[in-house]
Amino acid sequence: MTVPVFGDFLAQAQGHVTAAVSVQEQLPDEARSAVIGGLDRLVTVLTRYLSDTALVGELPQAPEADSAGGTRAALDARIALRRSAQVLHRAASSMSEMNARDAHPAAWHLAQAAAQLAAGRDLLHTHFSNDPSTGTPTRTSMWAKVIHSAPVTDALLGEIGGLAAKLAPWMARLSLESPPDSAMPAVAGLTFHDSGRWLWTAALKLETRSHQELPAGEGRRVLAAIPANLPPAYRPLTAETTILGLCDSVISTSARLQYGAAAFARTARWSAQATSASWRHDALASAITADSSDVIIRSLAQRAASLGLHPAIQAHFDNSARAVKLACTAWRAVTGEWDLLSTGTCKRAGLSPVAAEMDDLVLRIGRLAYRNPGWTPACGDASLAREPADLAPDAGTIPAALAAVHHATDTLTHIAVADRRCVRQAAADHRLYIPTRLLPDVYDIPHPYHFAPRSCVNVLLDSYRLAVKTCTAATAALDGLTLAARAPSRVLAAAHADPAIARPRQAPPLEQALARQREDTSPGQLAAKSVPSGRMEETVRALHLTEPAMLLRAAAIDEAAHGLLAEATAKAHHRSSSHEPTSPIRARSRRR
Repeated sequence: MTVPVFGDFLAQAQGHVTAAVSVQEQLPDEARSAVIGGLDRLVTVLTRYLSDTALVGELPQAPEADSAGGTRAALDARIALRRSAQVLHRAASSMSEMNARDAHPAAWHLAQAAAQLAAGRDLLHTHFSNDPSTGTPTRTSMWAKVIHSAPVTDALLGEIGGLAAKLAPWMARLSLESPPDSAMPAVAGLTFHDSGRWLWTAALKLETRSHQELPAGEGRRVLAAIPANLPPAYRPLTAETTILGLCDSVISTSARLQYGAAAFARTARWSAQATSASWRHDALASAITADSSDVIIRSLAQRAASLGLHPAIQAHFDNSARAVKLACTAWRAVTGEWDLLSTGTCKRAGLSPVAAEMDDLVLRIGRLAYRNPGWTPACGDASLAREPADLAPDAGTIPAALAAVHHATDTLTHIAVADRRCVRQAAADHRLYIPTRLLPDVYDIPHPYHFAPRSCVNVLLDSYRLAVKTCTAATAALDGLTLAARAPSRVLAAAHADPAIARPRQAPPLEQALARQREDTSPGQLAAKSVPSGRMEETVRALHLTEPAMLLRAAAIDEAAHGLLAEATAKAHHRSSSHEPTSPIRARSRRR
């Protein structure tokens, strides 16, 4: 089962409205009655869309946001739609005893358009739930914030205005075609005229608002891609799965995990499966997933270089590989901390549904990264990575594999946030324990376990905080890579960055920035290019030290060196040139 998206219902509704207004023949009384009933349902649904929309001017914290008049126009459009719905509802009530011919094409298309839009509105509402204590809606998914963002709100208002603009002239024509011997009630004869006039007003107000706001091209794309807050159907994994099949299965499993993590986090406080075994399993599986993602990114980077893709994409590949590697090291540190702490033993509880689903993600992305069709984490270092040409036979398959890694990394961010919240609650409830033998000798406790000291709990929470930070950074790096490579998951990248959607003209294209950087040969930049990059992590590994915390510190030192080099490069270029400073040179280092 494929999870439906809002664009499916919107496109169907637009098609039905176009078909309805294309009816040119004069309507008989029965058909006119059915059309008024269909219009009543359709305009009522449009009114409910605007009633659900949170406009900026209605928010008390931003009263100055209405200076351009855009919010005022949207509020006027909301009032106009309500007046149109009232006129249609009165007419439909007065004709309740008439024989309405729903089989007429115009009436049928209007009814179908209303049903599709109502289903789309229900889809948007799946991302919210009412708090039983306060009755206020709360967010239940990442898409809830996207739905209330300014770009998506602008796009939704634009779609409603477009539908109103299609219906208004058609209704004006129907108001002039009433036959002289019509048996319609008098109030129904003026319905098309009055209701169409209010629809014209709503369409003009929303059109005026669209001219005052920034273009919402990305907002429309994100609006159409909003999925229902439902888990996709489980798809069994077979050894004969192709590369594209593995990519699709990684994306669907990631969606199932995000839904499951959000649902389990709401019940984790009293769930018997919220144990250290489940959280350690999540951390270990996340580390393996990040490691496989790093292998895939590096293979795709080699393939992109051999195919001669744009240098901007190469730079994004390097940045993403470093960020994903840091996320892997952070998850390994979390796994190591759980070797010391525990929530007690409950053998009948078993692993949480999230931990069980993580096994599927590990297998799918691992078999995408390695040659062995029966790969499992037990293969270890004996696994051979796929050849870049096998992973991406041509440039068209690179975006598909990239989208799989993007969705998997975004899921690791959700897992990190959800597990950190659950672990923090477990620590507040004093459910974290440590073996007594690991405590200092001053602790004279005649029990095998004792409450974990605050210092140990803080180290665990700090490890989770670092996992959230590194996974968020890795997702952000992959956002830029998917946008540059035009991968299918670029809608996810646009949903992560509301400012980028709202103001697309402020940042110049990365290709232009890199072109200016290659053309510039100032002494400051040439001096910066000769500075060697740090290799602290390679040095630590050369000493045969594999402690996750130490490797994470070394990797952080390397990243700090890259940041310092970038800042010094920018300052040197600003001092030696009167032009706008270009993007800092990113020092590259091979770290396996």
